[in-house]
Amino acid sequence: MKMQSRLEEEEQAKAALMGRIQRLTKLILVSTKNTLPSTPIVDKSIHRRRHSFGEEEVRIHFPANF
Repeated sequence: MKMQSRLEEEEQAKAALMGRIQRLTKLILVSTKNTLPSTPIVDKSIHRRRHSFGEEEVRIHFPANF
């Protein structure tokens, strides 16, 4: 029972950390967008692999971050 509880706590902490990373990334993108000259940026998200550590779980727990 303790292991299950510990796993759940770790998953929640991981999801919270992913949310913080998402918000900071957005903040960095907005701040650099305002300081850099306007040049086209290639969208590399098409080539990005999905994270193997529970991105779907993060989407479920923190849908506002996506």
